[in-house]
Amino acid sequence: MTLRAPCALTMVIATAAALGIGGCGGHTPVAVTPGPSSTPGVSPLPPRPTTLRMDGVDPCALLSAPERSKLGVRELGSTTDANGTGCVWDNSPRRPDDSWTAGGVKRTAAEALRLGAAPFGLIGGFAAVKSASGLADPTFSCIVVLDTAPDQGLSVYYENTHKGAPGMSHEVACQRAATAAEMMVANLRTLARRGSRDGRGHLPSG
Repeated sequence: MTLRAPCALTMVIATAAALGIGGCGGHTPVAVTPGPSSTPGVSPLPPRPTTLRMDGVDPCALLSAPERSKLGVRELGSTTDANGTGCVWDNSPRRPDDSWTAGGVKRTAAEALRLGAAPFGLIGGFAAVKSASGLADPTFSCIVVLDTAPDQGLSVYYENTHKGAPGMSHEVACQRAATAAEMMVANLRTLARRGSRDGRGHLPSG
């Protein structure tokens, strides 16, 4: 399935290595080991409360119908590349526009942190890092990567694609990414407990 370029999963992956990011507030601060870790296998992030993997989970199941309604978006569908599979939700053609792309990625939050991402705090109990995108205006976009598993992360990217949202800033974009990410990680917990009963990892539609 082909999705419009600003929302493609490729952008989510690319931002994990982006440098020069601004700060976002509003979530629980966490202690992070400064600088690159010299100890193999030791994460600079605090321990995760549990391991939540995206294997076998449909990324479009990360937002329920009521949550999509709360965010004011519709599901556009999923996209897959060499880095992982993601789902896109947005409110086009309405303005100002809001767009989220999320899914599991091979680059972990700790790896993103070592490459220049900044600590964001805790989202749903999991340490998260934040970055601007190298493919979009950082004033209108933000990506957060949650430390959900030792060898993968949950990436959530927000963009005000047409740059028309009043008062938008990188900090506001990070908060919007985090708002959706909190819903998504809670749903991922449910999906993990359910064990992907239907083979794709779906939440109830109601």
